[in-house]
Amino acid sequence: MTHTSTWTYTPTAVGITDVHVALHQGGYDTTPVEEANGVLQPDGSYAVTFEAPAGTYQVAVTTNLGTDLDGPMLTLPVRAVRLPGEPLQPWVTVEELPAPSSGQPDRRADAAQAATDLLWSLSGRIFSGPRQTTLHLLAAHCSHSRALAGPFEGMSTAHAARDTYLGLGCGCQRLVQLPDRDVREVTAVLVDGVALASGDWRLDSGSQLVRLDGGRWPLGHDEAQPRLTVTYLYGQDPPAGGRLAALALATAYLKATSGSACQLPQRVTTLSTEGVSLVFDDFAALREGSTGLPQADQWLASVNPQRSHHRNRTLSPHAARYARPAL
Repeated sequence: MTHTSTWTYTPTAVGITDVHVALHQGGYDTTPVEEANGVLQPDGSYAVTFEAPAGTYQVAVTTNLGTDLDGPMLTLPVRAVRLPGEPLQPWVTVEELPAPSSGQPDRRADAAQAATDLLWSLSGRIFSGPRQTTLHLLAAHCSHSRALAGPFEGMSTAHAARDTYLGLGCGCQRLVQLPDRDVREVTAVLVDGVALASGDWRLDSGSQLVRLDGGRWPLGHDEAQPRLTVTYLYGQDPPAGGRLAALALATAYLKATSGSACQLPQRVTTLSTEGVSLVFDDFAALREGSTGLPQADQWLASVNPQRSHHRNRTLSPHAARYARPAL
């Protein structure tokens, strides 16, 4: 299986105009596994996109000034394998819903969960609330750097400081990008099965895990023997309108299951005995991403007017690529 990954090369000398990069395994005298040309970026670096199997490679860079066989080790790609997690926390509590009549089963918890799941999906899957997940982080994508051995000729001090901080180019790094953007709290970090102390890492920018104890995050390739496992809480709380929508929808579910009149769309809406005429609801609202309940649909229209099925994402050809979890 091949993976696509983008690698950034910063010119090491003045006058470089052409960049060609080859990936080798087993030495530079072997046939390259993959070759690609660099594309000049606005900041003067070159972006090189590869399609290669997962693994660690020796990089040979050929420019119009010659060939550099002292390139970094490159590990492809970043993968985040998500383990089975917890369900969404209901947006409405059981106590907020009307109690069942005498002799009726208590379905309030199921109604609250069903309303939450539906509104979360129809609103673009943005407001998950606090949710715990555990990830195995494998095979880090490493950027071009020899900064670990110190700055070299033609490399700016800023690039050297950046790459030394990140630990790039070595198959392991001091910063890992978690796939969820709204991480609330990192609750556990295991390296080779051993838990690190809470002071050994820091969460930056809501999704970047930085190691503070002087070590680097080890990232292997084998899902059966992951070297780095992270457990954390993430998720954005639903706004007040979403909670009220969940309350209205859960209440409607309870009325529908108890046989009481409710506002949810029904398959048969009109029946006349003389001449036997039936009027059927075609569930157009449901197919269009609505619930059929005005209180809920007004809120959905305000937060997801385009009726997206997933959260919006911003992609840049210049940004490092971080794979989403394998679900």
